[in-house]
Amino acid sequence: MNKKVIYLIFGILLLTLRLLFNYHSELIPGVNGGYYPLQVRILLNTGHLGFSDMPLYFYINLFFVKIASLITTIDTDNIIIHTSKIIDSISLPLLVIPLYLIDKNIFENKLPKFVLLCIVGFVTLSFSPLILTSDLQKNAFAIPFMLFSVYHLFSFYCVKSRRHILLSAIFFILTGLTHFGVFSVLALILIISLILFYRRKALLPLLGVSFSVVLIVYLFDPTRVDRLLNAWNVVFEKPAILHGPVSPPDLVNYTLSYLLIGSGIYFLIKQKESFSTYDRH
Repeated sequence: MNKKVIYLIFGILLLTLRLLFNYHSELIPGVNGGYYPLQVRILLNTGHLGFSDMPLYFYINLFFVKIASLITTIDTDNIIIHTSKIIDSISLPLLVIPLYLIDKNIFENKLPKFVLLCIVGFVTLSFSPLILTSDLQKNAFAIPFMLFSVYHLFSFYCVKSRRHILLSAIFFILTGLTHFGVFSVLALILIISLILFYRRKALLPLLGVSFSVVLIVYLFDPTRVDRLLNAWNVVFEKPAILHGPVSPPDLVNYTLSYLLIGSGIYFLIKQKESFSTYDRH
C-alpha cells in the first residue's frame, strides 16, 4: 500500500470519528464544551474575548460564523455551535499532512510498513488523539501548527533554506496564538534541537526563543507567564501513573506509548550504523 494512502486513510478515519463524537449530541459534549461557543458569542457581541486566552481559534471561528450568517438564515447561536463542531472535527486530522512530510522528506531510514501502520494508527486513533475532541478544541487545533513548525524547522537544519526557517517561525507564532500547552511543547522541541545542532552557538537563538515565548504568552494571557516560568517546579509533582488507580483507557494508552518508545529505541540502536550525521542529531 502506498505510504500516502496510509496517511490519507487514517486521516479520514479520524475525521469520521470526530464528526460522530461532535454530533452525537445537540450541544458540544464535554465539561469544557460550552467554553468555545461562549467565547465566540462574547467576541461577536463585544469585539473582545470574555476570558483571557490565546485568541486565534476564537477569531477563526468568528470568521466562519460571519460568513455563514451571510449565506444562511440559521439562528446565529446554532451557526456558532455547528461552526465549532465542524472546525474541531477537521482540525486534528490535518496532522497527517505534516507527519507525512516529516516521514517523506526528513528521515532517510524508511520504516517497515507494519511499524508505520502502528505509528500512524497510534497518532490518529489511540486514546490520546480521540480524547482531544469537543471540549479540548484549542489543543487539537494547535497540534497541526506545531507539527508543521517542526517539519520546517528540521527541513531548515537539513538544507539551510530561509523559506523553511520563515515558515517554521510563522507556524511557531500560530501555535503560540492558539494554545499555551502545545506552544510550550513546541518551544521545548525548538530549544533542545538548537542545543543539539548548534551547541555553544545556540546561546543567542535560545535567548531569542525564550523571549519570544514569554512575550507571546504575556500579550494575551499574563497569568500563564507565571505557569510557564514555574512549570519545572510542578511538572513532576503529581505523576498520574503513581497517583491513585489508573483508568483502563489510560493504562492502554501508557502501555502502547511505552511499547512504541521501546520499539523506537530498539530500531535506533539496531540501525545506528546506517544513520547519517543529521539523523543522529
